[in-house]
Amino acid sequence: MKTAMIVLAVIVLLAPAAQAQRAYCGLPNTIGLYTTPTPTGGNDLCVVQSSPGAASFQLYLLICNPTDETTGLPITNLGGYELGVFPTEGWFLEFTYPANTILFSQGPPNIRIAGLIPITGDFTVLAEVTLRSWDGTMGAIYMNQIDDGSPTIPGHMAITNADNEFIPSRAYPVLAEDLDDGSVFFINWGGCMPLPAAESSWGAVKAMYR
Repeated sequence: MKTAMIVLAVIVLLAPAAQAQRAYCGLPNTIGLYTTPTPTGGNDLCVVQSSPGAASFQLYLLICNPTDETTGLPITNLGGYELGVFPTEGWFLEFTYPANTILFSQGPPNIRIAGLIPITGDFTVLAEVTLRSWDGTMGAIYMNQIDDGSPTIPGHMAITNADNEFIPSRAYPVLAEDLDDGSVFFINWGGCMPLPAAESSWGAVKAMYR
């Protein structure tokens, strides 16, 4: 496991940015937050808060179709992953990880995990997540590279292949619906609709963690 940590921390691959990933799954190496471990549609990427007030929701951090970029082959055993998760003000995330993982940085915002995580199908659960709020305001969750100044692959989240020397590959957030603001999940009132632009922005959310 020390080898996994070292490889994940120091290998840097410079690669062009990929197009934002959508459609819940289908494309390799997509990671997202969902309301179910077996998502099927857009409503699995949001929750509806009927009125202001304390709230708690069960979510799942899932990876879809992990693939080793160096071989082009599906990953059978995930060796680790790193990503940043950034909720808007007023919302808090609590992560529960499987027993077969080592937590180097358990977040949020920055999550670095090593382990031997078997890939079980199109979707594999990386963590169970509790989403909480004391006031129930509208909000969103953003996902991007880790925000500690030392991402393994600059500009990207990363995963490793336990069966190929823990070599890292790029990973991508599954964006909520067809949004272009970087949000992967949102909390709204009255229905699963994106937040108004004035309610939240990626830059404002990142500023909270500086």
